[in-house]
Amino acid sequence: MESKPDVLTLKRIYEAERQADRIFRDAEAEAAELLRKADAEAAEILEARRQQIARWRSEALEAAISRIEGEAVALREREQARTERRSRKHGTEIDAIVERLLEMVLPS
Repeated sequence: MESKPDVLTLKRIYEAERQADRIFRDAEAEAAELLRKADAEAAEILEARRQQIARWRSEALEAAISRIEGEAVALREREQARTERRSRKHGTEIDAIVERLLEMVLPS
């Protein structure tokens, strides 16, 4: 009669091992699914960050271009005003020089 309890014990051990294997496979599958989800979420977050950084770069570039264009316009206006002041200052002198040269070259 001792063989029957041994057979039942072995059968219980076998069933317990099978159940443990199923639990282990299920846990592995769940872990793999969690890893896939985590990878997908990480990829989404990474892509969102890349897009955000691209927007920031674009905005920074636009701001820099706008600032440089403003500086260029201001420089052009300053130089134009400076040139006009010089022209007004020296314009009468040039006219006088031209008149004297004409008098020297052309007899009156």
